[in-house]
Amino acid sequence: MMNQAESSSPITLNISTAAGQITARVDGAALAQTALDSLPGVAAAQLDPPDAGRRFLDALGGQALLARLTAGGSDLLYLDIPSGDPADALPWEFAQLPDGRFLAGVYGLLRLVDGPPAKPGPDGPLQFIALGADPLVDGQGRSRDHEPRLRLDHEMSRIRRTLQESGRQVSGRRILPTAAALGRALAAGQPTWLHLSCHGSVVQTTHGPLAQLLLEDDNGRAKFLDGPHLAAMAQGDNVRLALLSACLTADGQASLARALVTAGLPAAIGMIGRFPDHLSDDLATALYGALLAGQPLGAALRRARLALSQMPAAVGLPVAYVRRGGDAPRAVPEGRAELRRLDLSERCRLPLEVRPPRPLLGRGQALHDLAHRFHPEQGAARVVTVTGTGGMGKTALAAAFAERFALRWP
Repeated sequence: MMNQAESSSPITLNISTAAGQITARVDGAALAQTALDSLPGVAAAQLDPPDAGRRFLDALGGQALLARLTAGGSDLLYLDIPSGDPADALPWEFAQLPDGRFLAGVYGLLRLVDGPPAKPGPDGPLQFIALGADPLVDGQGRSRDHEPRLRLDHEMSRIRRTLQESGRQVSGRRILPTAAALGRALAAGQPTWLHLSCHGSVVQTTHGPLAQLLLEDDNGRAKFLDGPHLAAMAQGDNVRLALLSACLTADGQASLARALVTAGLPAAIGMIGRFPDHLSDDLATALYGALLAGQPLGAALRRARLALSQMPAAVGLPVAYVRRGGDAPRAVPEGRAELRRLDLSERCRLPLEVRPPRPLLGRGQALHDLAHRFHPEQGAARVVTVTGTGGMGKTALAAAFAERFALRWP
């Protein structure tokens, strides 16, 4: 059966800013004009989603827009905002209908990126690449134990279950959280979905704002990967979708998600604000489950937003950028998923009596030091002896190291 989003014509809403005024147009006809400085930023929208939702709906055209959506029978809305326009930095995804539902929870809401339509990707089974980074120490080697840890193992476990239950030919693997490993993984010619779970930020440079992802070096030390380098890695026809489950990867001033689509990806989803870590797995599993069931991206992202409804302040944070045609459903062949390399538990099975606490608090520096001693550049020690008085956690440290760095060894 054809999806509703495929059987009706989507509405394209052109949004542009001039002289401090944002104008929303459909087919050249102005639906609304709003002062740029009257619309809330991300933080304000999260503090009061209903008020922000009303303001954004009015700025998008209000009842005039809803009438067009109803008349056209469409459940897909494209926002076409020029690159660099101040309007692209606004969290339009927080717009709410008069009954309090999010516009993006009723209609698929995607942002268009100018350029040639997305090229059809290669047919065949799907490769799912997952990278989860949560450095043990900062760039200067100082402990990050005081910072909240990401729930990477829990997230990957739920994603693995979703892919397994899809009944599709998906080959999933988790890679080392390094730029080098990411570059190697993206060089394959197989159609690929890329899942990045890590911290992200926007920094000011002499050339303007720059989006960065916080990855790691081989030993768990923080190492940034900037947006242009990731975009260069992802060029080509094999990467079909990227989900950047990281903070500030869709900020309009330095949108990493937009940069990836500009570089050639059909679609990328980033976060326009600090996304709650405990909801990352809800977002990912709902999105991937719907996509593997054959839904187009707009419908799949709509379902993912509904999975976030327990926290209204998070519903509008995911922002999807697409090329024309980049949101089309993908037919992944039916079959068995091969996911043994996605879950770290498959690579390191420790006896129950020696499994470490998760997370192992206060030992980030020690884990980094152990990894450093085993690194080839330091002589690749084959045995490291951990000594100390009884009860200080030597076994837990060794077990945590085995789990944390299991990807280093085949």
